[in-house]
Amino acid sequence: MPRSRATIAACDSAPPVWVTTPAATPSSGVQAGSVCPDGDRLSPNDHLDPGWDARVLDELGVLGERLAPLNGRLAAVLPRFDGYHARYATALRRARSGEWSWVDAVSVDSCHRVWFQLHEDLLATLGLDRSVEGGAHAGE
Repeated sequence: MPRSRATIAACDSAPPVWVTTPAATPSSGVQAGSVCPDGDRLSPNDHLDPGWDARVLDELGVLGERLAPLNGRLAAVLPRFDGYHARYATALRRARSGEWSWVDAVSVDSCHRVWFQLHEDLLATLGLDRSVEGGAHAGE
């Protein structure tokens, strides 16, 4: 299964310059549930290392704490942004209870899915086109 650059970066000793998400750090990743602590960047996490999983969940928790005030500010201006933090918190709570798919699955409203949808919503709001290298404005 292909992995994102953020997932691959999660096992690097230092995040490369192209990492675009705060979750992609040496101790975690956007798709943190898919990263294996054995150092193999492309192997799935078998969840046999509770310390690794705890660090991943802690990092996701920090992101959730940072998301709360941002979500509030965004929703105050554009009500459609309301709810991202609640959805993320729900996914994180389920992941912490051992339901690992709630970290990164796309089939449930996982931490990764909520974060990705927020990112897409922000790009659309700002009129940015993902297909344009460097994030230039659409139509330029």
